[in-house]
Amino acid sequence: MPQALRQFETLLTRHFSLFLISALAVGLLFPPLADASTPLISPLLMGVIYLSFLKTDYTVLAREIRNGKRQLWLNVFSLVLLPSLLFLLVKAFEHYAGTHPAWGTGVLLLYACPVAAMAPTLALVMHGHFERTLCILILNSIIAPFTLPLLLSFWVGTTLDAEPWRMVLFLARLILIPFAFAQLTIHRGKPILKALKPHTAALSVFLLCLVVIGGVAGLSETVKDNPRIILEGVAVSSVCLFLAYVIGWFLHLPGASLRDRSTLSVIAAWSNIGLSIVFAKQFFPDSDILLFVVLSEIPWNMAFAPAHAFIRKRSRQHV
Repeated sequence: MPQALRQFETLLTRHFSLFLISALAVGLLFPPLADASTPLISPLLMGVIYLSFLKTDYTVLAREIRNGKRQLWLNVFSLVLLPSLLFLLVKAFEHYAGTHPAWGTGVLLLYACPVAAMAPTLALVMHGHFERTLCILILNSIIAPFTLPLLLSFWVGTTLDAEPWRMVLFLARLILIPFAFAQLTIHRGKPILKALKPHTAALSVFLLCLVVIGGVAGLSETVKDNPRIILEGVAVSSVCLFLAYVIGWFLHLPGASLRDRSTLSVIAAWSNIGLSIVFAKQFFPDSDILLFVVLSEIPWNMAFAPAHAFIRKRSRQHV
């Protein structure tokens, strides 16, 4: 491989958060490009998941799955406790500070979705447990179609015709098709595996950049038209993401490893925002709930940089 390409791959993986922020700027500055990328979001995510499966240690993954108590706790925390806590905090702030009433429901919708499809890759880059995060992604994707409508109904009195089995099938396809292709590659495509494996991290970051560009489609005009409500929505979303990351970091008992803390922070902070937008478009069309979820794209992507810098600093301290 040419030296220049190797150097670019190193730069891409070492400073992936900066590339993702640049992709966010590209999507906002060039709306036609973002619009053209939107239909590709699901295939691109499937590509990221496929590359992740190529690096999976299935012995470790099986051990994670067998730890039933840990999996139960992580799923209850990420799908029920955390979104409920953030919802109540935002509603309390709304009561005392007069913020927009739609933000609370938007926060609940955002954080009650499964962990992001890219979360295992994020965990890998941020010194977390890849297989543990992957296990949570799989279980979240099966459970969330049932817990999300219940949470919305309980907290905001909204009954959703969420078609759980349709969502389960969609999420299963998103995960199982890449899994099947990865297994086929591992067992029947040794030359392909040998060619791809050294470049999986760089390819994952590149595909994530394309996902980010498509994810901000339609946001550019909204930002221009209503700057005040935009700033408020972004501020609320940023605070919630920060709180989610901090809660994940400090929730462990004293003595928890860096990998344990980083894993729970990733699971807590980065939910599947693409799925949140789909839900909001379907059940809250033309509402500020949809606006909030779309606006959350900004801190959702911007948070990669400080989180990455923080975990690199902590990693050096543990060496």
